[in-house]
Amino acid sequence: MANLAQEIRTNDPSGTASVAKFDMKLEVVVIPVSDVERAKEFYKKLGWRLDVTPPIVVAKNCGALLRRTAEGGCPHVASDSPRTSGTLAPTFLVTLSCYTAFEIHRGANSMRNARRSIMMGLLLCGVLALAPNSWAQQRAPLLDQVAKAYGIDSWDQVEGIRYTWNGEITGLFKAAHKWEWEPKTNKVTFEGVGKDGKPVKVSYARTDPSTQTDAVKNEVDPSFINDNYWTLFPFHAYWDKAASAIDQGKFNLPVGPGTAELLPIKYPADGGYTPGDTWDLYVGKDNRVVYFVYHRGGAKPPSRVLATWAGYKKAGPILFSTEHRGFADGKPLHIFISDVSVKLTGSDKWMPAQ
Repeated sequence: MANLAQEIRTNDPSGTASVAKFDMKLEVVVIPVSDVERAKEFYKKLGWRLDVTPPIVVAKNCGALLRRTAEGGCPHVASDSPRTSGTLAPTFLVTLSCYTAFEIHRGANSMRNARRSIMMGLLLCGVLALAPNSWAQQRAPLLDQVAKAYGIDSWDQVEGIRYTWNGEITGLFKAAHKWEWEPKTNKVTFEGVGKDGKPVKVSYARTDPSTQTDAVKNEVDPSFINDNYWTLFPFHAYWDKAASAIDQGKFNLPVGPGTAELLPIKYPADGGYTPGDTWDLYVGKDNRVVYFVYHRGGAKPPSRVLATWAGYKKAGPILFSTEHRGFADGKPLHIFISDVSVKLTGSDKWMPAQ
């Protein structure tokens, strides 16, 4: 029998047809993941179907099996894999057996079809192999570096934070909210003006809904989330493990000269006050945010906010960006954080930001 190269090169229709078989295999790829359910959803969106066969098969398609392994039970996971409570995070054992047999008949059309089939098979295996890698990189190391720059290593020392959030979007609103927050107890104290124009002062425990009036639930606490994210977003991005954070590399700043590392923080489409939101962080060489673009996941305005991160000050070990100027849906925006101070464990003294 002629070898494969001879059969593909020939265009002689008079010879006897022959068959050649090709096995294309990629076997056993271990992928550490921090959230099994989100990983399952990711592969389902690629078109893989959920398999009801217990206990190990999660999904399969085109000869590919997605198996759940025991926590910390796979010796092939790299030593720097994500860890939860001191143990290796749950992992997937992905076995890709992408193989097929092609019949190669003499003749120009058959030869072209064979080449096309081979290429499609290779591309399919390539897609299945590459997709899990992108999933495993959902939390970029740059996010840890940013959190460290803002003082995450000292956060356990923080007993209380005081600040006033001041915001104005031309033609939409102007407000000032004074806050005191105790992170360890999640107790919040608010001073400001309500929707009716009357002064409001209230304290409540975010962990105890029974202490919250309807006004707190529907107005005050959503404002607390908004203002607290503006004040401490690098910390929230680090804490919010459901959000993805993928380092995109160097990009030009959205406004003005200069470049920075683009780190989008994207929240899941369900749950929380603002599901589906994305915060595009532009990170400078010192791991401080210099600019950000906010994309709202819902329909409530503003849908897009661009703002500087400047006016850096330190209160104790915690770094704050206190000055933000930019645009909200094209309208001028100015948000600034004033009267910032921090109280640390073992002290009754409030340390002002400077």
